[in-house]
Amino acid sequence: MAGKTARKMAGKMAEPGATAGAEGLTASPERPDGDGAADRLPTYRLHDGLGYKLSRLSRTMQRRFEAELAPFGISRLAWCVLAAAGLQGISAPSALADYIGINRTAMSRLLKEMQAAGLVRRERVAGDGRAAAVTLTEKGRAICEAVRPLSAQVAEHFYAKLSKVEAAALHGALDRLLADEEGRLSGL
Repeated sequence: MAGKTARKMAGKMAEPGATAGAEGLTASPERPDGDGAADRLPTYRLHDGLGYKLSRLSRTMQRRFEAELAPFGISRLAWCVLAAAGLQGISAPSALADYIGINRTAMSRLLKEMQAAGLVRRERVAGDGRAAAVTLTEKGRAICEAVRPLSAQVAEHFYAKLSKVEAAALHGALDRLLADEEGRLSGL
């Protein structure tokens, strides 16, 4: 099966040396004992892969942002909850989990930590004994407002490397790549 897949991928390569960056594949040189195109097998190059490049950029951005968050004693996920609840008005724990891309168990743990740190409150919804609403405490609101411009500064650091046209194209491409992709991003 692996050989069949490799031959199929090799057949999709336009010319020797052409790259297929999304897969991290490049056409390998012809084998000296081979007879041409059928003998070119794709060579995997990790650093050429779309997933690798996106992951590396994401980690780079995360580290930069986490350095900004450190003085406030919050994690990126805690910031996501503060922003979602405080700026977007999302209050149901399950809706928060869906919005930031983590599972409900992880959200429950995170909310407990944030509640213990005095950042959020979980209050029962009147008329529904099981439902809870998440609201920011005064401390949570203050941190949310203080971090909001820092988040923008980190984004601007990277946007400054692109023209407005490139930034718009990047957003459009990312939206297309994410379209119709189901599932949660556990460990965001």
